[in-house]
Amino acid sequence: MACCTSLDDLGSGSRRWERRDIVCQLATVVPDVSPAVMWDVLTDLTAYPEWNPFAVCVGSSVSRPTPGVQLHFTFDWSASRAGGSCLLPRHTTELTRAAEAPTAANRHRGRWSYTLDGCLRLAGVGESLHVHRVLPRGRGSVHTSTLYQKGIVPLIVPPDRMLACLSAAADALAARCRERAAADSLGARRKNHQRLGGVVLYR
Repeated sequence: MACCTSLDDLGSGSRRWERRDIVCQLATVVPDVSPAVMWDVLTDLTAYPEWNPFAVCVGSSVSRPTPGVQLHFTFDWSASRAGGSCLLPRHTTELTRAAEAPTAANRHRGRWSYTLDGCLRLAGVGESLHVHRVLPRGRGSVHTSTLYQKGIVPLIVPPDRMLACLSAAADALAARCRERAAADSLGARRKNHQRLGGVVLYR
């Protein structure tokens, strides 16, 4: 598995997170899905229960992640969903550290990555940092997911179990993005034919 994450891109206050704190990382390539579409799906908090295999509910004062805003997650880590026993907490509160799409100025400087970071503190156990990056790759995108952890969290939840959960979530994200891209494409074709006065039947 590959990862395009750099510690230099983790934002302010990230120096205390080191590469040795990485528990697992993976990259998922999604052809023919633009980074903008993937970013829109990844940051649509209210829709998480519709596609994420573990998210039951997401509560927040905003509909999109914003730096400094807390996200309240309710998860289902049952064996049927997680593929095995998982001792992660059912209710968690995650602090959004960064949520940034590339601006026109950044693109001029060659920075195309979309950034979403969330920090989770577990009392008496440690803390965890989940770093998402969305990057262009050809006509599609690549989503990188890196999990940093401190304390005894890796002892409670083995890294292979955590990687299995991250992989399942990444696969579900990719499927949702493909559905969204197909729907957007169909909608664009319909609008184009309406604009041209054509009649097209869609099944």
